[in-house]
Amino acid sequence: MPGSTALPWAFGTWLKCQGREALVLRRKPWEEVCQKNSNNSLDSVIQVWDCYTDAKGQSASRGRREASKRGRKQRQTQTRKRQCASAGRRAFLHLKALSSLSNDEEDYTAIKWMAAGSQGEGLQVSGETVTVATEGPYFIYSQVLYKSTTWVMGHVITKRLNGTDTKILKCVKNMPDNISTALNSCYTAGTFFLESGTVLELSVPRKSAKLVLSPDATFFGIFSL
Repeated sequence: MPGSTALPWAFGTWLKCQGREALVLRRKPWEEVCQKNSNNSLDSVIQVWDCYTDAKGQSASRGRREASKRGRKQRQTQTRKRQCASAGRRAFLHLKALSSLSNDEEDYTAIKWMAAGSQGEGLQVSGETVTVATEGPYFIYSQVLYKSTTWVMGHVITKRLNGTDTKILKCVKNMPDNISTALNSCYTAGTFFLESGTVLELSVPRKSAKLVLSPDATFFGIFSL
């Protein structure tokens, strides 16, 4: 056979196309070439072999593309799951003022709050206080708008845990002495690790403090980090 010594692999493939092993080839994508070129010629065997190697290369390339696509989808799914889990754990509470309550004996004014926006179950508001149910790092912020000619006004945020009170934030502002312009706001914020069962309260250390309680002027909020 011409060229058979130079292409021993082709001769072997040629024999496969003649014999029982041709059935194996016919199960592959190149079966039509094997069927159409079963005239026992070496040229047809070489064509079958070329088709075989091309098909293997295309199959491998397609397999790599599909594996890459599956990997991308898995990473995207895992990212979405992490984001959803993170969002599910994050608690948020923004409060607006309902009314102010003066404690003349202890010389301070408390503010009664209600939720203006919230997420999660880790924070609960009750009257003048916020209770932290889930421990962790939190960002706390507050603002109070004062309408007073008292020379200085301000507020504090107190943390109460296991019977111990700790002042964790304080805000102080000088006030104008002209009643027509006696408006000034005080904003403060900070990050703290809060234990489960912590109670937070905002108070103005002055009895009968004159405050502007509109939602854009006086507010109190906390969210988990």
